[in-house]
Amino acid sequence: MKLYNNVFLYVFLICSSSLIAQTFKVEGNVKDNLREAIPFANVYLLKAADTTLVYGGSTEEDGTFEIKDVAPDNYLLRANYLGQTSKLIAVMVTKNTNVGELVLAEHIEALSEVVVTNKKPIIERKADRIIFNVANSALAQGSSWDILKRTPGVIIMQGEIKLKNRAADVYINDRKVYLTADELQQLLQGLDGGNIEAVEVITNPPSKYDAAGNSILNITTTKNLSIGYKGAIHTDYAIAIKPKYTFGTNHYYKNDWLNSYVSYSLNTKEEVRNGATDLLFAAENGMTNSIWESRFKRATHTNTHTINSLFEFYLNDKNTINLSVSSVLSPKIDSDRNELTTMFDANMMVDSLYDTSSTTNDYENTHLFTVQHISKLGEKGTELTTQGNYIVFDKNQEQNLDTKYRLPDNTILNENRIVTLAHQKTKIYTLQSDLIYPTEHIVFETGLKYSGINSTSEQEFENSSSNTTNESFNGIVADNFDYDENIFAGYISTSKEWDAFTVKGGLRGEYTNSKGNSLVLAQINSNSYFNLFPTLFLQYQHNENHLFGLNFNRRISRPPFQLLNPFITFINENNVVQGNPKIQPSITNRITASYTLKNKLTFDFYVERIKNDIYRMPFQNNEQQTISTITDNLINGDQVSIDVTYQDYITDNWYLYAYSSFFYLKNQFYARANNNQVLDLDVKSCYILAQNYISFLEDKSLNAVITASYMPTFISGSFYHDKAVADVSISVQKHFLDKSLIVSLGVDDLLNATNIPVTSNYLDQNYSYYSRPETRMFTGKAIYKFGNFKLKNSKAEAVEEQERLLNKD
Repeated sequence: MKLYNNVFLYVFLICSSSLIAQTFKVEGNVKDNLREAIPFANVYLLKAADTTLVYGGSTEEDGTFEIKDVAPDNYLLRANYLGQTSKLIAVMVTKNTNVGELVLAEHIEALSEVVVTNKKPIIERKADRIIFNVANSALAQGSSWDILKRTPGVIIMQGEIKLKNRAADVYINDRKVYLTADELQQLLQGLDGGNIEAVEVITNPPSKYDAAGNSILNITTTKNLSIGYKGAIHTDYAIAIKPKYTFGTNHYYKNDWLNSYVSYSLNTKEEVRNGATDLLFAAENGMTNSIWESRFKRATHTNTHTINSLFEFYLNDKNTINLSVSSVLSPKIDSDRNELTTMFDANMMVDSLYDTSSTTNDYENTHLFTVQHISKLGEKGTELTTQGNYIVFDKNQEQNLDTKYRLPDNTILNENRIVTLAHQKTKIYTLQSDLIYPTEHIVFETGLKYSGINSTSEQEFENSSSNTTNESFNGIVADNFDYDENIFAGYISTSKEWDAFTVKGGLRGEYTNSKGNSLVLAQINSNSYFNLFPTLFLQYQHNENHLFGLNFNRRISRPPFQLLNPFITFINENNVVQGNPKIQPSITNRITASYTLKNKLTFDFYVERIKNDIYRMPFQNNEQQTISTITDNLINGDQVSIDVTYQDYITDNWYLYAYSSFFYLKNQFYARANNNQVLDLDVKSCYILAQNYISFLEDKSLNAVITASYMPTFISGSFYHDKAVADVSISVQKHFLDKSLIVSLGVDDLLNATNIPVTSNYLDQNYSYYSRPETRMFTGKAIYKFGNFKLKNSKAEAVEEQERLLNKD
């Protein structure tokens, strides 16, 4: 009943709103020089300003074509069919436009003169985002995860995606991906990079997007432009200590009423992670009491199936329905962890030791279902988009942990066994509508959204010894925990372009109510709040050489429901990870100013403050000699940064993208283990990145991507990164069989310097952690394309045809 009432309220709000948008169609017909109709000819619409291919289609059996959803602008139009091309004509789109006849003429010599088989990534700056166009580039031959790692401004640290030095959310085609960090990596590793059109880097998201989170990386995928079928199979191999394999296949089909895409991948891998932890426990007088050194090795075996599908149904000229399903199935996640801890006294003499052996068996399933209806309202292009999402996450975990305590002479002091059985099931429902209404001078956007989350968790605990120290932890080991959250949101925004100015502003409001119920503790934590989130974007193009920008936005980060669960997870008997049902949401305010010179050199200056930023923080109990890693709120997180970006062709075959960020970070937090004293941790540092895209051979069928990055220091929560992070990665690809077969070879983390120790060292807290997963590895990939991919591909694949057309007039 509760869900019914929420949905009813949402539908009522939608029905009582009047909202509005604007695109047009370009139509005509294609004939040969005898004025005979040409069926299945390709038609391309390019932006006149920079000849970028933005729309495409194919003719029907009677030679007619229709390109829908064309934004107002100046374009160039041309048709092509089996070695014949039409003249390039200019088209100004301000309404539905009929261009009449496009007459084909043979240009056989033209087709052999210029063959462009590869395009370098191009950076495009908008008022509210940066667009990293990667389609048909050397990067597109890797996985979507590989592309994301090499996106400007992105840093991958301990598996977490950071943008502008803060955690980032990932969207696919403007739909948020509700996955954990590990699941997201599995999904993107299984999504072939050839499906990616571009990655939009949105550091200050506009009001259309959820207010939750910091920056956004929006992955836009390609679509078929023409009727037909195409497919591909790909296989990946990587090895460092242990091998990893991926096999996948992609299939596209389009006719006059359906555009479909289906992909499947199997990822099977064995990962080895070595690491160390060091703990110094202090006595009440501040002197060293004991020092614990732990060395561990973890091997994880994983089998993951990833399925993605999209079905776009064209009901008529004004209505489209999209159905999509994404599933990540991990029936096997088996982990074996062995750890040896040596305990020294204050004089560094060995006092005792303990061995910990832990076996964990997991299975995880995540399914995302989306239904979307797009309706064109009226002849001026008003558009209403309504979308529903259903996400279900199911996880089972069994952990067996055995510990043996012994003296230096190997005399056994005590043995203990801990068994935990955990199950979590989460359901997420979202329903939203977005409408755009452009007038002659201004564009309005507005929308409503409802999100509901229901999560249930259970954990059983068994302990074979009464001597365990787990009672010293301020948490629970067995419980049933239920969590419910409802979010109601609405926004309105407007944008206008005139002369050299672009202005976009908006306001989003969100009301949230949540409740967490621990059945064992008989404790209910409820939270309700309403927040407003304004956004403002200003852009001024002084001339073709000078571009200025200024923007402001406000964001919220709600604690992930998994981290609100108060369960304890044992690393060993003295080292645990636990949730915190009292975490508060964080609020971010950011101001950014930018200047771009000749579309090559850009300076960004930004200032931000995050109140109640959320981190996992270690707190050690010196008396009990234990350590707990607990999700907690900082007081404030501050950042001031100046970023410098340069991009240009150094030679015809060498494109360089260089990015540097010089920043100051400060985290202010409560020392929970020290009577909540307020402490500051700050750092002045930089991040430098250079990406080189190089083509070889006369036909440019051999390409390389060389990436190098460096960061001397960093902070995260109460952790300080002790050493510099450096990364050099190289990837080379070669086309064969007229681009039907693409083979790539590479080396990631050539210097083996991307994993560094981190320390949390203040007052009487002295803890360091060093984790070394397999990051330096050799990679190989092969992609074989079949079907009519040459003529029926996406926007990016038509670049070769585009270049031929533009070079013959």
